[in-house]
Amino acid sequence: MTKFVFDDSELKKKRYAFTDNDRSAFEDAEVGSEKKIVVENEQGDNVEMTFRVTRNVHLGKRQHWLYGCLLGVPVGEYRQIEIKLYDREPHLDSIEVFLQAPPSLMQKLR
Repeated sequence: MTKFVFDDSELKKKRYAFTDNDRSAFEDAEVGSEKKIVVENEQGDNVEMTFRVTRNVHLGKRQHWLYGCLLGVPVGEYRQIEIKLYDREPHLDSIEVFLQAPPSLMQKLR
């Protein structure tokens, strides 16, 4: 079986940081709801993002992961946002945006 490894350039992934430690916006993040957040890009600029929640999971008591589809992007571009929150270790929190989804392993094997 072939192993596929994707790096940041292939995934077109960008990383962002929270502008504060307020996580209250994610407490009631139901699937299908829209959320607006302000994050900091790698250059230190504030960026506003609006997304529709597609998945909201709690992995045990300490991890809370949200997935969503960014709204207001050009037609035909796929953009996914992934927010990972760590209850007792906020320094591990992450926000990543993918400009396109990685290819499906099953499609590559066909």
